[in-house]
Amino acid sequence: MKKIVTLGLTFSIICALALIFKPAGDTSNLKYASVNLATNKMDSETMSNYIDSTLDAMMDNISAENPEIMAMSSPYAYIDNSYFKNIVALGTDALPVIESKIKERNGDLYASILTIAAEKIENTPKQL
Repeated sequence: MKKIVTLGLTFSIICALALIFKPAGDTSNLKYASVNLATNKMDSETMSNYIDSTLDAMMDNISAENPEIMAMSSPYAYIDNSYFKNIVALGTDALPVIESKIKERNGDLYASILTIAAEKIENTPKQL
């Protein structure tokens, strides 16, 4: 019974990840997640690629559907969407990767968006 439940949960997570990678527009540059089936966690490289792809897809979507946002300088204008929520949903495991990306980006818009994501992750109550 435990194996069936574990396989069901693993399948559910893989399906959820597949849905996350469904942005508008060209999807040829997205890298799909490899998940450790024993722990249901992404490795750092996969998480890094996922974050990059999600940010790119978010910007493509905003550019196509809400181009007026692209003229705004506040990063808060960019975060009311499922792409940003998917990054936050990665949780505390993503913080080291996000912090590394913030340093790499050196204060650009992506770094500002990731800083907000990190703050939201840190302020999210832990589930037991």
